[in-house]
Amino acid sequence: MGTLKKQSNGPLTHSFLLSGDDIPDCGTCQCLLTLKHILIECVDLNDVRNKHFVASFIKDVFNNVEAQKIVDFIKETRFYKQL
Repeated sequence: MGTLKKQSNGPLTHSFLLSGDDIPDCGTCQCLLTLKHILIECVDLNDVRNKHFVASFIKDVFNNVEAQKIVDFIKETRFYKQL
């Protein structure tokens, strides 16, 4: 398996820059849809997130969580095809 990119955002959260659309919001929280929001903050994803990992800071996710657990979380939340 390849390594995960340690960046705070990707196509899902930055496609608006190319399309000229508004910055996307989280459908649940009405917050900006960022990788940090998905991996750490979104309350709607808490149960799924806690099933795969627990972290309070984005750097902890990338420094302390196995890559496969992050991928499994992203797949279960259906963000996988959007990244």
